[in-house]
Amino acid sequence: MKRRSRLSETIVTPSPNAVIANYISSPLAEYRGNPFIEALPPEVSYERLAVVLPERPPYDESERQLPSHLRAHCIQRMFQYFEPLGRHFDAGMRLDILMRTGYRKRNPMTPEFRRRLQEIYQMSQRQDFDGAGLDTLPPSMSMTLIGVSGTGKTRSLRRTIAQYPKVIWHEKYQINQIPWLIVECPPDAGIKQLCLSFFEAVDLALGRQHYALQFGAKGVTTPQRILEVANIARIHAIGGIIFDEVQYIRSARGTAREEVLNFFVTLVNLSGTPIVLVGTMAAQELLQADFSKARRGAGLGGLVWTRFDHTDEWDYLMEELWSYQWTRKSIAFSPEISKVFYQRTQGVVDLAVKLYVLSQYRAMITGEEEVTAELMEAVAGDEFKLLKPMLDALASGDPVRIAKYDDLRPLEFEKVLEREQLRMVEKIDVQALRRRFEQEQASKRAQILEMLRTEGLTAEMAELTTAKMFDLSPEQTTKQAVPEIVKIVGKRGRAPSRRREKAESSEPSSLPKEDLRKIVAERGSNCTAYDALKISGAVGNPVWSDME
Repeated sequence: MKRRSRLSETIVTPSPNAVIANYISSPLAEYRGNPFIEALPPEVSYERLAVVLPERPPYDESERQLPSHLRAHCIQRMFQYFEPLGRHFDAGMRLDILMRTGYRKRNPMTPEFRRRLQEIYQMSQRQDFDGAGLDTLPPSMSMTLIGVSGTGKTRSLRRTIAQYPKVIWHEKYQINQIPWLIVECPPDAGIKQLCLSFFEAVDLALGRQHYALQFGAKGVTTPQRILEVANIARIHAIGGIIFDEVQYIRSARGTAREEVLNFFVTLVNLSGTPIVLVGTMAAQELLQADFSKARRGAGLGGLVWTRFDHTDEWDYLMEELWSYQWTRKSIAFSPEISKVFYQRTQGVVDLAVKLYVLSQYRAMITGEEEVTAELMEAVAGDEFKLLKPMLDALASGDPVRIAKYDDLRPLEFEKVLEREQLRMVEKIDVQALRRRFEQEQASKRAQILEMLRTEGLTAEMAELTTAKMFDLSPEQTTKQAVPEIVKIVGKRGRAPSRRREKAESSEPSSLPKEDLRKIVAERGSNCTAYDALKISGAVGNPVWSDME
């Protein structure tokens, strides 16, 4: 007896992680009228990415005076540091385009959407899927991202997709939409484990333990799991799936490697969901040769992130990193410092951060309390011994030596694609974007302060609350921020009104000593007001007292 698809048993309810869909019409005709697109934030711009991509840990100059054991904790913040450069902005823009383009063919308002769901469901019921005669959708745009470890591939992708809601609930269509999903490729690189990783990622996004239990059990065949993956991707309108660590597929035995690559192709064909394959340089042969045969990695190009060159961009990145100093003595950034950073890490940012962290530790431990080029050289010589062969290979530029280390092997993509990538990246002036953002923030801050003073807040309270608001929500508009601050502060921070000033001027402490109000207010507890006035001579004896 054939197993029936369990998807028919699924009860569709809002995910606990979902936000309620709010539809905003797109300015582009091809996106307009598609609920999956109009429920998303507006199309991404470079200015928007300049806000969402960076991750700058908190830093206070006064912390340099803390005891060394506390400063050691502060140094750990540097592992949060992420300063995006041109290549990261480029990838962020491509992800947004990829997702919206994929949704164009998946509109819940069209008969095609439901027809496609029914088609996959019926194949799952019959369990006779072999890919033959499949009525496929036009190829969805997908992309590959390969790069040296430590260049910020996964970090920048995660920062980019964090701007979208995890789940969006569409009440009218009874759909929990998942804009983006990240699936880690398992080390064993098998189809079964890859499908299970997908089910677990969907469960995590939805906040439920559901699909992994249903389709991870024994008795579910590999073809059926593939169909269920495609069906779930379509049912939940997944905007894009990022498959990370795809270099693991390279180690698959026998026909498993080819099966996994075919799985990616089948997933795109059946669900219409774009995919992004991310891996180290070890994935070169896999994605450049085998996967390219399926023509699925060419939609938005194959991005290749080699090490950074020692250019102005590297100097900018290192100078930003250098500003996080917790040693007692402050050392100014210099070309010599930048040179040591580059020579000792060969343009791998992750190693540069680790070198700086270790150097600050060393400076504290030795009592020198300053990070110099000489100290960094010594730390790199001591702590990077295991990396020396790989770094020397990179420094040599010798392809034969570099080829010995898969994760650092450069790729040779089409020259035309490389030129296009360089042109796009060169147009992105990251420093100008940041300066513009800081200028806008300063202008907005001044406007808010002025409006708060108009609302009656004291200058001190206005400054304090504005600073706190910028820390918590720097993207709020002036119109949003002012009423919120006034509401929170209430009357506590308001400047005194004229009536209040008049009342305060009547306080006993501010009155002249002959003032009757002051005399009465300062009387003793056993003294009546009349007695106090009589004792002070302010009043005389009663008339009848003189008549006795």
